[in-house]
Amino acid sequence: MHSGLVLAVAFALSARSARSERADSYITSRSGLGPWIDADTPESAYNVTSSRGATWTLVMSDEFNIPGRNFTAGADHLWTGLEMPDGVNSALEYYSINMTDTVTESDGRGVFRIKVMEEDNITYTVWNTYADPAGFETHSMYYRAGMVQSWNKFCFQGGRMEVVAQLPGTTSSSNPDMGNDKNRVKTNGFYPTWPGIWLLGNLGRALFSQTTSRMWPWSYNECNEKLKSSQRISACDGSPGHGLNPHQGRGAPEIDLLEGGGVAISTSIQLAPGMPDAFRIIAPTEDTSPYCVYSAGCTTVGANFPEPGNSDCEREKRHH
Repeated sequence: MHSGLVLAVAFALSARSARSERADSYITSRSGLGPWIDADTPESAYNVTSSRGATWTLVMSDEFNIPGRNFTAGADHLWTGLEMPDGVNSALEYYSINMTDTVTESDGRGVFRIKVMEEDNITYTVWNTYADPAGFETHSMYYRAGMVQSWNKFCFQGGRMEVVAQLPGTTSSSNPDMGNDKNRVKTNGFYPTWPGIWLLGNLGRALFSQTTSRMWPWSYNECNEKLKSSQRISACDGSPGHGLNPHQGRGAPEIDLLEGGGVAISTSIQLAPGMPDAFRIIAPTEDTSPYCVYSAGCTTVGANFPEPGNSDCEREKRHH
């Protein structure tokens, strides 16, 4: 095994919502705080004022102040580490639980880390439902990394999320960016990973493709005969079964707080059958490049938009 990069994530995560967790009404904690709030979270984070003047209350946080946490399935109250290959988007890595850990920095801060390493040959066997005929297949990968999920443990329906993270990259003098402005990366070769901090609707589970097929990234509750075959839980279905409500469309949309590395990085929301025009500050055009928007040098109108102010969105679209 060869040494590689560490996603040295100074990861302090909190989700703030105007609505309390239902569990708060019947679960108590020794700290007196909500059951999903880390007792080490500073009091200054307990409440926040939204852009519309509403006071939102902290409902979940994790400071990662306990070193050596175990993210094996069932071991941690909030996160589950994966032990499986990444079989989507032509990924190159195999996720392993031992590539995630928590440590204490020299200044006392707790840090959640994901390690990324090159490995000579990682061989695994999986069932391929989409093969013809379906059956087991053996494959190899050459990189090992990590992922943790809160799937089926903690969910929230809306609010504000804050994450503090340090992204991986080569920090030796061989990286020409080390002498540049910290806010601008100019080369890609020293950032070979594609880290992501993102959210997915709980009806789907990332990497488990049978749960996301025709579910991701749907967020649609109307009956459209042209679209119903593409949406597994469609509002056109009067008898969906499995305890689901008739004529109610469901899905698993995606929000990427951050994904990418080097000069290619983005924040996005992914919805099907598409983003309503009323939500777009700048309308897409026929010549829009779908990949240019990841690049710092992209000239497509609307790419690299420097976070429009809330007042702009409210004035133009009446929502933000």
